Formats: sequence, structure tokens, C-alpha cells
Amino acid sequence: MQKIEYLLKHNKFVQKTYVIVFSLLFRFLGLFIRPDPHRIIFQSMIGKSFGDSPRVLFDRIRNDKRFDGYKFVWAFDDPEKFHVKGAEKVKLNSLSYYIETLRAGIWITNVNIERGLRYKPKSTVYLNTWHGVPVKIIGNSQKTRSDYDYSDVDFMCCSCEFERNIFIRDFKVRKETTVKCGMPRNDELYHIDAKLIDKYRKELNIPADKKVILYAPTWRDSSDGGKSYQISPPIDIDYWQRLLGDEYVMLFRMHHLTTEMMGITFNDFVRDLSDYPEINKLMIVADILISDYSATIFDYSILERPIISFAYDYEEYSQNRGFYENLCDVVCGNVFKTQEDVISHIKNMDNKKEIKKAASIKNRYIDTDGQATEACIDFLVKHIK
Repeated sequence: MQKIEYLLKHNKFVQKTYVIVFSLLFRFLGLFIRPDPHRIIFQSMIGKSFGDSPRVLFDRIRNDKRFDGYKFVWAFDDPEKFHVKGAEKVKLNSLSYYIETLRAGIWITNVNIERGLRYKPKSTVYLNTWHGVPVKIIGNSQKTRSDYDYSDVDFMCCSCEFERNIFIRDFKVRKETTVKCGMPRNDELYHIDAKLIDKYRKELNIPADKKVILYAPTWRDSSDGGKSYQISPPIDIDYWQRLLGDEYVMLFRMHHLTTEMMGITFNDFVRDLSDYPEINKLMIVADILISDYSATIFDYSILERPIISFAYDYEEYSQNRGFYENLCDVVCGNVFKTQEDVISHIKNMDNKKEIKKAASIKNRYIDTDGQATEACIDFLVKHIK
């Protein structure tokens, strides 16, 4: 499946053929299936997660009396890995999945329900929360892509005018469907106190005398034709532990599309929490975020804590993928290419200055107030009526 997806992403002829043929197929199939307005299908991170904004909305909806009697379906890449109370499960990309999308009168996702196709029934309500403000180029701005078309989305969450314009231009989202409300998953980040931080630290077994570094790099495209999506940052864990281990623990969080982490052996100092379902908890306990080109930078800026970009492959990534804006401008200058520079910055940084920089990132790229869940629910309720 990874090889097929790689081909679809990198060959425009295959992309176009796939979209035309299968869109027509499922439109035809849709002639015989009437959408049920009381049936909702959810999908998060291409079926690899039972989390993020779709999970926030699912938890809210199933406890809302206005949705009594509704049926819920979750789509997963591997349904057996997930336990979902109060919902059916279906395997992503299977025939059953596409039938379920045609049966459901409401679609909720943070990526794409149609898997790049165009077959949504007119009566179906499509809510897309998306999953992060982009630093790297996305959608049809990519060199190998021209197939993104989100013009059938009815409600598209965005966090700022910068992101809204990208969605309109590079995803073909209709301007009138974009709503500057932020993402439901981020609402929690606006309501943090010491009690909640302490609660999550205990859940994650963080020693009371240690501060926390969260390292959350974005994914790298496959270098072997789609066989794997590896990441191999130039990190010597012994070196990091020797210089930072007395004061910090490090939580590592891979991107959901990354298939393998190379060169790092995990231990008590650096812990692999890539499969941990709730990244919010990791951000809330973290005193410092180290990332590169990930949208996590913007989520974390809500907390107004130090942010470091460890951009060890900046030139290569810039040439192969590209960025919307100069990275130094985005993160207010905190861009480092070597582990030595990152560690030196951590040990010598002025915390007050770093907080001001984080606040500057937040003010520019997060123009919302933590009410995204309410905005999404209000939209759905209007359609119910």
C-alpha cells in the first residue's frame, strides 16, 4: 500500500487516472445508496489515529443530547488496533469503507475522507478540521501534485488568514466554507493550569526534579520508492544525556507517516512516545519544544514556551519540498543545524526572551481563542435543524 501511495503522490498521470476512474465508480455506486443524515463517519490521520480533532468532536457529539439516536463509524488503517466505545469500525480504503462514506450523512476528518477522489453526495455534510498550520509547502503547490481538490468541503477549520489563503489556493477550498476558529484539538491548550500539568506529568511518569524536552520532527519523503519513510536525525543520545540528563528528560514523537526511526536508542532519558494517542499531554508537560518544519510549532506556541527548530537538513528539505516562508522568520531566529548548537542554546537561553518569541509566533499564526469545538458543533446543529 505504501508503494501505491508513493506512486499516486509522485506520478501525475497515475494521479489523474486514479481520480477520474474511481470518482466515476463511486459516484455510480452512490446512485444506489441514500445517505443517512443520522450517521457520522470519522477518520483521523489517514486512519492511523483515534485522536486529534475528530476524536475531540466524537467525544463531544456522543454526549450531546442533540445527537441522540445517531450512529457513528470510525475508519482505521488497522481496525483491530483500536478500541472505540459507542461506534462501529471499518478498514480504511476497503470497499466497505467507501460504502460507509456513501451511507454516512456527515463526514468528519482532519485529512481527507474521499482519499483524493470526488464523489461526495450533495446532501452529505463534510466537516474538515485539518491538522496543523503549514510551514512546508502542501497541496497543489508541491512539484509533483495537482490533484488536491477540497471544493466539496462544507466547513474548513483554519487558524489564521495565512492558513486560510493556503487552503483556498492549494486545496481549492471555497472561501465561504473556511472558518477561522482553530482546531478542536487545540482548545485544551488555552485552559492550562499547574494542577493539570502535574496530573499529566504523573501519568507520563516524569520525575519531579526533571524538566521536559519534547522533540517532534515532521516526516521526510521516501527515498526508496515508497518502501519506507525513515527519519535519521544527527543525534548522539549519549552526548545529549551527558549534557542535559541531569536536568531534563526527552520525549520523542514521530510524525504519523514516519515508518522507522534510525540511529536512536531509547532509554530513561529519551523516551519513544510516537504511539501515545494524545500529543496535547506531551506538549502540556513540555518545557521546551524541539521540532523542525512541523505544524506542532504553532500548536505549542499557544502555551508561549521556548521553541527550537532543529533544521539539520534545511537545504535539502527546502529544495525537495519547499517552504511558504523563511524558516528563521517563522520561528523568530531559533533555527539550528547541529546538535551542538541546539544544546548550547538550551543551556544558555534567556527564558523571558524565548517566551516573547513564542508569543510572537502565536500572535501571527494562531488568530483564534480556543472555541473551535463549539464552532464545529454549532455548524453541525444548524444542519440538523
